[in-house]
Amino acid sequence: MNREEMLSSIMNILSGMKIDSEVEPERIRPPLVHSRKRRDLKTLEDELRLTMDELEQTSSLGILLGRLANLHLQEGDFSSAILLYERGLRIEPKQPEAWTNLGLAKILSNNSDTAIGCLDTALELDSTNSRAICFKGLAHLKQGSVAEAKRVFSDIVDYQPKCERALIGLGLCHKKKGELDKAISWFMKADMENSGSLAAELELGKLYLEQKQYRKAEEAFHEAVKIDGGNPTAIVGLGDAQFGKQKYNEALYFYNKALTAVKGDPELWVKKGNAHKMNRSYEEAAEAYQKAIQANREYIPAWIKAAQVYVLMKDADTALEFFKTAISLAPENADVVHQRGLVNLSIGNLNAALADFDKAFSVDASNPEHLYYRAGILEKLERYDEALRTWQIARDLYEDIENTTREAECNAKMKRLKRLHDLEEYE
Repeated sequence: MNREEMLSSIMNILSGMKIDSEVEPERIRPPLVHSRKRRDLKTLEDELRLTMDELEQTSSLGILLGRLANLHLQEGDFSSAILLYERGLRIEPKQPEAWTNLGLAKILSNNSDTAIGCLDTALELDSTNSRAICFKGLAHLKQGSVAEAKRVFSDIVDYQPKCERALIGLGLCHKKKGELDKAISWFMKADMENSGSLAAELELGKLYLEQKQYRKAEEAFHEAVKIDGGNPTAIVGLGDAQFGKQKYNEALYFYNKALTAVKGDPELWVKKGNAHKMNRSYEEAAEAYQKAIQANREYIPAWIKAAQVYVLMKDADTALEFFKTAISLAPENADVVHQRGLVNLSIGNLNAALADFDKAFSVDASNPEHLYYRAGILEKLERYDEALRTWQIARDLYEDIENTTREAECNAKMKRLKRLHDLEEYE
């Protein structure tokens, strides 16, 4: 196949696929199955990438790359989408929707700073591009610039009162500020003004989950499913609502349903594992956590959850291996180091446990729990002076945070230690 035939074949396949030019973030998801056309397109795309520099850099090539990028963005492959948008826009820069979609891809890749530049370029080409304006507001919000984001969204609403994304954006601004009732009002307005808004229902569902209003969350996510039947966010949200209501089998139903669409989502595998764990199905939980690790070996919560479930299965050695990896990925996570210390303590590895509590306290010096356990180990190791001093520091920290129960425990342990070993309290 020569180069012209290759480009023609790519264009023909793209023309026969449902690809939105205005990609909406709520509808981004990987395909359930790769059709023969999609597999053929991948082969052609691989060939295109190898010969890209040798092709004539025409406007039609730039537009083709933009359409191919739309497909990748729609499927959630942000890195491939960004690469193709940038290459296509170097060839043909007068593509406002491509600049807008590139900005969206960068926001979703947690790169809001460069996203704003892309969206500004889109607006230079078309100052009425409300999608670009709204995504720019979202980028400011992601940066923490709530006032600037609110200004952007308010400006749109002034001349487009029913603009769905602007209304939702105002809701997100209020949510960021902790003004949840106002956020709900804006989300509801977006839903009402647009005769049913997928984005608004999803935001309502997520906010109700955070408030532990599980019935309302269910209602919102069910409405989202009516609009977009296979929406993974809505289906997972329904699972989360069931989990919050302690209906773990029902939660598993929705998590399994969502996993048919997003098998490579480690967070979802962890949620499934958590539901099995709450059902005391520890082996199934461990399997789900390991699936999360297979999906993303750097997803730290999966390593931690796996370690914790092996503790429940009384398999300390395996738990310690998972903790070891978790700590190598997040050495400054004092809570994980503390948990490993508890496992080492439970199996009598006193020196290893002591090292863990020392490390945890070095990272998180305001948490007296690390010292509480450290002191107990020092006593077991017959290092009584150090134990007494550690109990004393822990007691003072507990007093500072008004934990009277632990403060009293420390005083009792100090009193016993001084009586048994004739020790004096430090000044």
